[in-house]
Amino acid sequence: MFIRKLSHFFGQPQFQGFAFILFLFLLNWPFLGIIDHYPPKIAFFLMFGLWMIMLGLLFAIGRSCIATEQEEFTEQEELSEQLSEGEDV
Repeated sequence: MFIRKLSHFFGQPQFQGFAFILFLFLLNWPFLGIIDHYPPKIAFFLMFGLWMIMLGLLFAIGRSCIATEQEEFTEQEELSEQLSEGEDV
C-alpha cells in the first residue's frame, strides 16, 4: 500500500516540477562553487551522491508513469467489456 501511494506521489506533475527546480538549483554554478571548498575526494562523493539521488528519482518517476498508464489501460478494458456485455456504466 505504501509503495502504491509513493508511486502515485512520484507521478504527480507538482512533485516532478519541484524535483526539476531542486536539481536545477543544486547542479547550478553557485551551489557547485560551495563544493569547491571541500577536498577533491569529498567533493567527488558529494557530486556522485547527488547524481545517484537524481537518477533514483528519475527511475521512480518513470516507473510511476508506467504504472499509471497500465492502470488507465486496465480501466478502459473493463469499461469496454462492460459496454460490450450491455451493462450500465
